Amino acid sequence: MLERIVHCHADKQHHGAGTRELARWFERQTAEEVGGMLRKALKAERQILETYFAAFDKFEARFTPHLKSERVIKNHAQVAAAGEALYILFPQMTRERIDRLGDYLLERASQREALLAGDHPLVEDFWESFHYLNSDSRTRKHGWLNHSKDETKIILHLKEFAAACKDGGLSVPDIPLLKRHLVTSRRHAFVDKNKSYRSRWTGESAKYWWFEV
Repeated sequence: MLERIVHCHADKQHHGAGTRELARWFERQTAEEVGGMLRKALKAERQILETYFAAFDKFEARFTPHLKSERVIKNHAQVAAAGEALYILFPQMTRERIDRLGDYLLERASQREALLAGDHPLVEDFWESFHYLNSDSRTRKHGWLNHSKDETKIILHLKEFAAACKDGGLSVPDIPLLKRHLVTSRRHAFVDKNKSYRSRWTGESAKYWWFEV
């Protein structure tokens, strides 16, 4: 799913002294005055599509040396190509602006791949909370959430973790949803789940989730 998202952010950095007046001008316009884009686009359909497909090939070739994911390349090249095709409807677009749009989408594609290389945000939050709570030695032994006797493993109980979050004033994650994503963990590679183990702290056996350190 994350490979299919093209995240284009918007901000107000480009706003200037005339921005307010321009916005209010648009507010005063009627559909009859500014509603001709669909007709114009349909009349130029062939030219728009020809421009789009040629631009897509160009951007795909341009992005490929810098990216690994075929889907990320394709999706971002499609948006860049659609942006270039807008020139048919808005001929005031300059070549510089089109090139800058391509640069921007390559940057966004690179950031998308970096995000894909990391953990799901829910898993990232889980490990941040786990390490914070696990190192709390004020009232508990250091490492108290890790039941492993093996220094290369993290063996934990999700219900115990959820209770520790509640006691520690942290947000308690949605455990069923967390379980779905924990198996993809990269920071600490997932090993097994619901596997019996005798805790180094209690000496009793229970079913835990296992990860590599």
